[in-house]
Amino acid sequence: MARVRSLFSLVATHEHHAGGVCPDVYFVPTRACRSALTRSGLLLRTGEGGVSVFYEAVSEDALPDRGEFDFWAYSRDGDFLRYTDIRFNGEERYLYFDSRHAGEGRLSQGDHAAEADMAEASDVPQELLYWQAPPLFMVRIVTGGEWPAGVSYAVPFRARRTTWRYYVSGKGVNGADFYVAAASGEEAFDYQGEVILPNQRPASLYCSRSALPLLRESGERYSLRERFNGHVVVRNLPLPAAGDLSRDAALPGEGWVSPIFVNL
Repeated sequence: MARVRSLFSLVATHEHHAGGVCPDVYFVPTRACRSALTRSGLLLRTGEGGVSVFYEAVSEDALPDRGEFDFWAYSRDGDFLRYTDIRFNGEERYLYFDSRHAGEGRLSQGDHAAEADMAEASDVPQELLYWQAPPLFMVRIVTGGEWPAGVSYAVPFRARRTTWRYYVSGKGVNGADFYVAAASGEEAFDYQGEVILPNQRPASLYCSRSALPLLRESGERYSLRERFNGHVVVRNLPLPAAGDLSRDAALPGEGWVSPIFVNL
């Protein structure tokens, strides 16, 4: 029985998923890519967050000197654009990655996908511009010659940073009597006073002192404590929902805000 070897693999990773594979991203080969796979006798396998291409060891001599494999990338997660820190395709510029520019398998020019990875339409293979549905991003993998087989490629994404705002409400709650603490017990949010929620309920507002990443599971959890004795009222305050975002023009940068509601 012939041995199967990896020609290349391709995944998307994301800080939102603790830097691991982004399970909702999937890759679709173009028609020319499918033809090249069939013509070369290659095996395409899809998995969680990526694709892998294999060949049989006995057919290694039959591999083309150079291969070009193009993919569109999509996400099944409707919140992907919200928790990802990058502007995607638009205005005749596209998020496009080429393995010939990869550094040790990382397809982005920097540590994560960014503005520097946006390309003009003239710099993108033309077939990739003819899609049935607009992709999140596009990838070309080149094999053969100076581009060896068996490389694992990844497109890394960074989580969006937002200002977290905890709205704490409840009977008899006086916001000045509480504070939001980091795991160390030190105060980590600023008390901003009392506000009225859209449902007309009063709430105490606490804002993060810096923009924080939107993570599916955060290693840093915050607690609500009594100010005068440090007694823990809520041990693990909820994390913000990726789909619940707004903007505040008074904040620096893009001014993204994540509201989080806590009822005592």
